Amino acid sequence: MARLAIVDDSEVQRRLLTALLEKTYAVSSFPSGDAFLAAMSAVEAKAESGAAFDLVLLDIEMPGSNGYETCRQLKAIEATADTPVIFVSAHDDAPERVAAYEAGGDDFIVKPVAANELKHKVGAVLHQRAALSDLAAQSRMAQQVAFTAMTNIGELGVLLDFMRRSSTCSGAAEIADALLAALEAFGLSGAVQVRDVDGAGSTLDRSSVQQAAPLQATVMESMRDMGRIFVFGSRGIVNYARISLLANNLPTDNEDHLGRLRDNLALLAEGAEIRLEAIEASAALGNMKSDAVRALAVLRNTLAEATARAQAARQNNQYHTVELLDTLSRLVDGFDLTPVQRETISDLIHEGAEQSLRHYDESAHVESDFENIVGMLEKLAKARV
Repeated sequence: MARLAIVDDSEVQRRLLTALLEKTYAVSSFPSGDAFLAAMSAVEAKAESGAAFDLVLLDIEMPGSNGYETCRQLKAIEATADTPVIFVSAHDDAPERVAAYEAGGDDFIVKPVAANELKHKVGAVLHQRAALSDLAAQSRMAQQVAFTAMTNIGELGVLLDFMRRSSTCSGAAEIADALLAALEAFGLSGAVQVRDVDGAGSTLDRSSVQQAAPLQATVMESMRDMGRIFVFGSRGIVNYARISLLANNLPTDNEDHLGRLRDNLALLAEGAEIRLEAIEASAALGNMKSDAVRALAVLRNTLAEATARAQAARQNNQYHTVELLDTLSRLVDGFDLTPVQRETISDLIHEGAEQSLRHYDESAHVESDFENIVGMLEKLAKARV
């Protein structure tokens, strides 16, 4: 229920207005502007939030502070500066209306007061005040949303910058430096620990002040098994298998900001872990490639030597085969054979010679196939990792 204040030096007028409004609103009345202002000052002194009244019906001609002065002083009080005022006056001329407007009034009612007009204007002013209050609340909410969005965009920019920077890192030290730069961009200080550097089982410790203090490194090592994210006071640590990221000055007075930072630090540490694994996988693949290139060189040399030996053996066998066939032909000529027998044996000898030569040709094709296979393997080995 809206709260109304009636300020009028006429008791009759106060009772009349109260009777017309008390069924709909919570009504309080004051016999003078000074009495009303004293009550408002008491509200301000108590530092109470919000105004004591939602609307004031204010007479103009009163002893002491008149209606105009009372309205000006009411608007000067922070707690009641936005309280709407409807002036109630027996005079309806332009100078009075102008003075009422200049004093900060919202509307004007002429005495004697008509009940319908009074109720209509009071309801209209209260509705307008409620609409303005809702609009102000929406504006504040929109500003907060916009501020949060801009903050999130800035924090996202830090994450994207880290991803771009880490993509060119070639080792644990560069990744640690990129993490510390991201911490600084978030307004934090801290330290980074990278374990099993280059697969050698060693540990790299870096902090915002260059080399991490021995105690800090020991603390990080002891906290690596305390969960993925562990916050203690204004400090927090994010742990992954190979990387721990420690922040020293988290904003514990702002839960929303703290929550976003926890999430962002986890993303930073996870991104660093993934990049470190990618670097090591690339290095391992490079080593495998080097081993494969060396093995292929040995294979090519071995194949070349085997091919040379096979060619020499093939030529030697071809020579001995031809010699053998010539010898057989001369022996056949020395036998007492019929022409049919001689022709049959001669055909067998030539057929054997042709088969032998075909085997030599097939062995040459096998050598060519091996050469092609080695060539394809070499192309694969030369491809980029």
